[in-house]
Amino acid sequence: MRFISSILSIVLVIPGILTSKAAAITDIDRRGKKVIVVGGTGLYIRALLDGLVDSPDGDPELRLQFADLPGEELLRRLVLVDPETAARLHYNDRLRLIRALEVYSQTGRPISAFRSEHAFSGSYYDPLKIAIKVERQELYRRINLRVEQMLQDGLVAEVAAQLALGYSRDLKALRCIGYKEISAFLAGEIALDEAVILIKRDTRRYAKRQMTWFSKENDIYWLEYPESFATILEHVIEFFG
Repeated sequence: MRFISSILSIVLVIPGILTSKAAAITDIDRRGKKVIVVGGTGLYIRALLDGLVDSPDGDPELRLQFADLPGEELLRRLVLVDPETAARLHYNDRLRLIRALEVYSQTGRPISAFRSEHAFSGSYYDPLKIAIKVERQELYRRINLRVEQMLQDGLVAEVAAQLALGYSRDLKALRCIGYKEISAFLAGEIALDEAVILIKRDTRRYAKRQMTWFSKENDIYWLEYPESFATILEHVIEFFG
């Protein structure tokens, strides 16, 4: 199965739709159509192309055993059972520390062993990955315009409506860029102007993290836009030829 993955600098993706996305790709391919997947976080695209690590499901009761431990203690315990994973984690990264300890407690094997096995499982697809590179100042200009457009399209009202339905600001979905800043504004913690500044700043930082992640991928075609638009078309035509 062949498809194009076009990676943009700024994309909003919901990882929960991974299963349905894979099913949609299969359905399109069965109908003899070409598949184009646009955007996605680095982890999302990696999971879509290569699958997720086949580690055990979470255990809420087991997780509670680690919940009250300080990060330093979590890291110390992980060093004893999975030094490879511990070496790349900070003691403030409680989510991943607890997950690694949880997996070891369930299986007696470090999560790094599961990742190592998964690395040799191969890819599900044969993709062409194209990354569009935009000059930094132009990228920042577009980010600013996008944020202003979001406000004009009713971002404040949208967030207010979610909060009015009783959803907590602590929910992961409401802590994403844009929602968390507007939530703070609606709570009277910051002014709207400050919220807008923070949204733009955090989006720039997110773009930088995206670029850093994808720059480490070896199989991506990096093409300048709009200068290389014709080249992008050539790659696509050749790939599907």
